[in-house]
Amino acid sequence: MQHVPAHSLLLTAAAFAPVSVIELQSHSVIEHTADDDLLAFYIAAATAQVESDTGRAIVKQQWQVDYGCFPDIIHLPRPPLLAVESVKYYATDGIQQTLDPAAYQVSASGIVGRIAPAPGFSWPSTQAGRFGAVSVVYQAGHVDVVNGAAVGEAPAMLKQAICVLAAHFYENREATTPGNISETPMAYQMLINGHTVSGE
Repeated sequence: MQHVPAHSLLLTAAAFAPVSVIELQSHSVIEHTADDDLLAFYIAAATAQVESDTGRAIVKQQWQVDYGCFPDIIHLPRPPLLAVESVKYYATDGIQQTLDPAAYQVSASGIVGRIAPAPGFSWPSTQAGRFGAVSVVYQAGHVDVVNGAAVGEAPAMLKQAICVLAAHFYENREATTPGNISETPMAYQMLINGHTVSGE
């Protein structure tokens, strides 16, 4: 199978965090609102870390992945896949084209979303030597967002991992000061282990 390096770019970030400030307050037994802005900041940082460590998107995001040419099968990073918006490519004449959705098939089964030519079709030729000769724009996330409202639920273990890490940030604000280094809680790694995307 042909391996083609990919470059991913986040186009549209999640509209809201998968964990609310109220949920983190409950988790950390914080009985005041004086630090709400700080808690929201830590939730954002913890969410980014969980997504980076697991390779997943939690709340719906829009991504673009670029290839130098068509791989045999396009594996879309940042699962789970919600929808493929477009597949574009630069033809041999250097003009960008949008591939007809009838020419490819999409599978969201398994961990990583995949795109392959539809039966009876093959990938078109692309302009040689061009960066981003093939670009796929897609939506990913455990939680879909429709008209601003959440549809579905983030995995409980990922939400718990965000709470554990955000609480750790809150409780150890000087963790990087020499002589006062605080390790990430062991519970965090245990929570994300079963959700980490190990490969295609």
